[in-house]
Amino acid sequence: MATLKDIAEDAHVSTATVSMVLNNKGNISEITKEKVNSSLRKFNYKKKLSHQLSINNNHKTIKFLRISKHGHVVNRDHDVFIADYLDGLTKGADTYGLKLEVNSYTKVSIEHIVESVLGDNHNIDGAVILATELTEEDMKEFLKVNIPLVFIDNYNEFLPFDYVDMDNSSSIHMVYNSIKQNGYNDIGFITGYPEIANFKLRKEAYLADLSKDNKKPYIISVDSTHTGAYEDMKRIIKELNSNLMPIYICANDIIALGAMRALTECGFKVPQDVALVGFDNLPIATQLYPSLSSVEVSKRKIAHFAVQTLYERIKKPNLPNVRILVGGKFIKRESISSIYE
Repeated sequence: MATLKDIAEDAHVSTATVSMVLNNKGNISEITKEKVNSSLRKFNYKKKLSHQLSINNNHKTIKFLRISKHGHVVNRDHDVFIADYLDGLTKGADTYGLKLEVNSYTKVSIEHIVESVLGDNHNIDGAVILATELTEEDMKEFLKVNIPLVFIDNYNEFLPFDYVDMDNSSSIHMVYNSIKQNGYNDIGFITGYPEIANFKLRKEAYLADLSKDNKKPYIISVDSTHTGAYEDMKRIIKELNSNLMPIYICANDIIALGAMRALTECGFKVPQDVALVGFDNLPIATQLYPSLSSVEVSKRKIAHFAVQTLYERIKKPNLPNVRILVGGKFIKRESISSIYE
């Protein structure tokens, strides 16, 4: 069966737009609606009816808040993330008899988002929040909201919310130990700025591994967009006089691909001179040469757990807060050597 991502690609729109058309939500032009509906007919896509699960015999409505605070990470380069999250949320909502609505916010103040949720909360029963780019101060604003909330792609141990996130630490430990077995002893890390929570957790895991091995850290910080990472890395290569580590773990794939482009233009061969590992396993990781080694974490599984957690929170508001971590899988490709000499 076709997914929301398939429909979006065929109609040349975002997955959020497809979801809004399916749910008859948002200010969508008639032309765009027809494009989406045409693709829906082409793929014979039929919106699933909710299962006969309900809460107090009434269908509950939940929202997915897609928040792009500054756009350095939640942007077009990561549309596949949103597609996977939406697929997981849609299937989860169907499983638990919930109606799903999607709201997208780009460079909108968190205060405004919170006010809009508060203003509508008589119509919704809970929300899943994409918190990738949110800081602790941003998340504190949601304490004003009196409906159940689940944050995905972020975690804060000081704020009493439910969280579903990827297991950043164990994933980096897995990568670190694997590339050590390949013979790499001097391992660097490329983080991105603004340093979102996931980047920070990945960097801290790298530092913990180095500390355990009594090794000195080598950390580079670049802009987290593809173009920014490329430009910063090119400048840093010159500043370091080409004195680079033989391998770098990168905070995500976009940073790794920007770094790869800079290295190539500066005359380095990947992986012979400098090897790279990304994180996220975006489709583009397999489409370039050399293909990028990366960590894959199931976004659909994260989304499904988020809906399950929200459903349970709506039913039993006084349950203890939960944090669910979804583990990753290290996928080795051409950007690292199978044997390091």
